[in-house]
Amino acid sequence: MNKIKQLLLELKQLDKNDPNRALKIKEVIEAYAQFLLPEARQMVQIIEAKPETTKARYGEYMRILSGLHGFNLFAMTRALVLAGASQEGLQGASIAMGQSL
Repeated sequence: MNKIKQLLLELKQLDKNDPNRALKIKEVIEAYAQFLLPEARQMVQIIEAKPETTKARYGEYMRILSGLHGFNLFAMTRALVLAGASQEGLQGASIAMGQSL
């Protein structure tokens, strides 16, 4: 968590027009996703073991992602991808939520 805090501080110090800002944002999201990964692995195991009630279980993924925004949404989505979540399920959740992941 300290690494994430440090990266966020570095991001705050960058000017909004700094060409390195996008790279720093990606770095923050990746670090946060790594932090969330153990929990995401457990969620994916539980979800993928359930009967499929929506196409590619998008309803289950939407339930996890629907309350998240900004860095939290992108980091959790990335963690779920790294944990082996169904790409089709995540895409379906994204579409149903009106988001673009």
